[in-house]
Amino acid sequence: MYVGLSVTPEGNLLVTCNPNKLVELNTKTGEKVCEVELRLEIVYPKHAIKRKDGHYIVCHAEENGLNRVCRVGADGFYRHCFGGMEGKCKSKKNNYV
Repeated sequence: MYVGLSVTPEGNLLVTCNPNKLVELNTKTGEKVCEVELRLEIVYPKHAIKRKDGHYIVCHAEENGLNRVCRVGADGFYRHCFGGMEGKCKSKKNNYV
């Protein structure tokens, strides 16, 4: 099931899919360019964009309250994550999308 769409720097369509996948499609032919299976703790992505360096920025929120924005490599493993458990105070983020 797809949940988000964006355009890559190369002009392809990046489809964010649940529970843990990114699929890049050629906009002219519709053929799959690549597929990234998100690893470890990144599940239920809400939106993703591809950077010029080939990394992805992925927003995800889990049912347990974990909300993060992560930089992910083409191998699906995260490099950096920001965020944490959802909270009510100003220093906590409840929604990154």
